Amino acid sequence: MIESPKVQIAIPFAQVESINPNIGETNFVNNQEIYFRNIYTCFISIRKHNPDVELRLFTNKELPDLYQEQLDGLGVAITLTPFTFNPPEEYGNLFRGCFYIFDAIARMKISTLFLDPDIICIKKIDMAEIEQYSFQNRIGIFYPGFDNEKKINGLTHKEAVKIYNSLMEKSYVPNKHLGGECFLLPLALRDSLMLDFSEYWTIANKRENFENNNFLTTEEHILSILTLKFKSFSLNHHIARIWTTKTYRRIEGTRALERLTFWHLPSEKSRGLLDIYHFISANEKEYREYSKTKEIKFLKRALTLNFMSIRQQTSNVLLRLKTFSDWFVKSET
Repeated sequence: MIESPKVQIAIPFAQVESINPNIGETNFVNNQEIYFRNIYTCFISIRKHNPDVELRLFTNKELPDLYQEQLDGLGVAITLTPFTFNPPEEYGNLFRGCFYIFDAIARMKISTLFLDPDIICIKKIDMAEIEQYSFQNRIGIFYPGFDNEKKINGLTHKEAVKIYNSLMEKSYVPNKHLGGECFLLPLALRDSLMLDFSEYWTIANKRENFENNNFLTTEEHILSILTLKFKSFSLNHHIARIWTTKTYRRIEGTRALERLTFWHLPSEKSRGLLDIYHFISANEKEYREYSKTKEIKFLKRALTLNFMSIRQQTSNVLLRLKTFSDWFVKSET
C-alpha cells in the first residue's frame, strides 16, 4: 500500500490594513493584536488534540516577540512571504487581506489544509481521511449552504461566475459558493490552480475592469470558480460557521457542533476568542489537561454557544418559513 502524503495545517495571514466588520476595531495595531491572539488560540487548540500534526503560519512580516515565542512553543513553523496579490487602492480595505491565501498557496511545499484564524479545534483531526483525499488529488471544500442569489461582499455566486466568464472567455456554470475558512489543496493541484488565478488576476486588475466592477471581491468567489474543474469532497462534517451576535445567531453547516472538528466563529474574534486567549495563555497546562466534557463546557460558555434552545430553533424555523414565503410570493408575481 502506498503511503498517503502528509498534509500540513496552515493559517495564511497578511499584516495589512484591512477592515473586517466582524471585529469592530479600526485601529491597525489593535486589529493586528486581535488576529495574533486568535492565531495562537487556533493553533493551541489544534495542538491540544493533535500533538504530531505539522502546523504553519504564512505571513508577510515578522511577528511581535510575544506571539513569536508563543507559536515557537507550539512548534508552529512560520513562512514569510510578501503580499504580492494585494489589490489596487481602489478596492478599499474591506477584507483586503483575504487574497493573501493565494500568496500562501504559491509558497506551499506540501498539501495543505488552510484555516482562518478565528477557528477553534475541539477534537483530533481525522488526518488519515484528509491525507487520503489529498492523495487522490481531491480538493476539500466547506459549503456554508448559501443559495446562488445571496450577496457576499457585494456579489452573488451567479454574478461572480458571470464576471469571471466575461473576463476570461469561459463558460462555467454556477455551482455553489464555498467558504474560505477551511480549504484543502493537494500539492499536485497547486500549479494548475495558481496558473488560472494568475491569469485572472492580471486581467481583473486592469484599470478598466477594476473601475467597471469586473472584479471578484473575495477569495471565496475566486476559489468557488477555480475549483470547479477539480474533483472535490465536502468538509462539512468537519466544520461549521457559527454566528453569535445578539442580532444574528445562526449556524451555517451542521448543528451537531460536538461532532465537528472545527468551530468557525467570525463574530467572536474580539470577544469570546480573546477571553479564551487570555485564559489559555495564563493557564496553558490546565487547558491542555481538560477532559472533552470540561473543554466543551468552557468553550460554550466563553463563546456564548449555549443557544441551542427551543427559542433559537423556533427562530430558525420561522426564518426558513419567511424565506419560503418570500419565494412563493415572488414566484406568483
